Amino acid sequence: MQLEQFVEKMVEGLKRRAEDGVKIWSAPVWKNNDTRKAAVYIQAKDSNAAPTIYMEEFYRRYQDGAEIEELVSEIWNFYLLCRIPEEELMEMADWERMKDNVRLVLLNQSRNANRLASAPVFPVLDLVIACGLFITTQDGHGGQILIEESHLPMWQIDEGELFATAMENMQKTEAVTIRPMWHILHKLVRKKMETETGPDRDDMAETLEQSEKEEDLQPHPLYVLSNDNQYMGASGILCPGVLQNFARQRQMGKCYLIPSSIHEFLLLPLEDACEAETLQDMIREVNEVAVLEEEQLSDHLYLYDAGNDRISLVGQQESVCIGEICQNLLDYRR
Repeated sequence: MQLEQFVEKMVEGLKRRAEDGVKIWSAPVWKNNDTRKAAVYIQAKDSNAAPTIYMEEFYRRYQDGAEIEELVSEIWNFYLLCRIPEEELMEMADWERMKDNVRLVLLNQSRNANRLASAPVFPVLDLVIACGLFITTQDGHGGQILIEESHLPMWQIDEGELFATAMENMQKTEAVTIRPMWHILHKLVRKKMETETGPDRDDMAETLEQSEKEEDLQPHPLYVLSNDNQYMGASGILCPGVLQNFARQRQMGKCYLIPSSIHEFLLLPLEDACEAETLQDMIREVNEVAVLEEEQLSDHLYLYDAGNDRISLVGQQESVCIGEICQNLLDYRR
């Protein structure tokens, strides 16, 4: 059974479970980098919202032997869990209630032609700044809705107000972090250790603690820039003063910006780096084999110059000033 036929079976099964007035249909969704996903929508009676339920993972489980009815039950229960109460939908139409949840997001310009066709955007080199509305569902999971032009009349605002608000939120509430790579790796190890048992666990913890003390005393060639929850954190490079203060504290004039994904950048001091061409090849190879297509940010290497607060594509003349971008976004309102 092909994916399209599987989705039809899911819709049929869900319709058999639904009460009168509930609408159920399927339609493709454009995700980041114009990745096309199969999705099913379930809209409750007298509701304006319909949770988007992606089908690829359910289809994979069907291919592995899961029964159709088992998957239909799971999808229906997921819908019941994730329904947004009508009063929350009313809140989503209220700009004063929603504006604190608006954030800047950084995406690839050419790979998102379809997805960004109806969204307000601000081009930066080969990337584009858009805005997202960050929400939390009833089950505690977070997510992001790309803000489109159709949202603006609902909120009675224009593009200038949208971008200026997102920029202000980044300055006020966005916790941009820059940590040595070893810190991230140790954090992952500690998380893994929480599930481990046995006599070796205490020895592992002691060894890790000693390693962290030694690492704190060493200079580090590779850093990770993101936000506290490591979600859509690559936009942190737009936060005023973050890169410039980082570079000055470490007495570095320039550093490479490696687009690890839409969630983070890797920062590599120029004096510690290998040839730019080697890094460029590495970025492409890692994107091909290790990063989900919808989470890729760019295949290009960037250079940050702390002296003039500018970012450029390596090998190209064009550059942009972070401070000027931030000010332009704030001035967009006027």
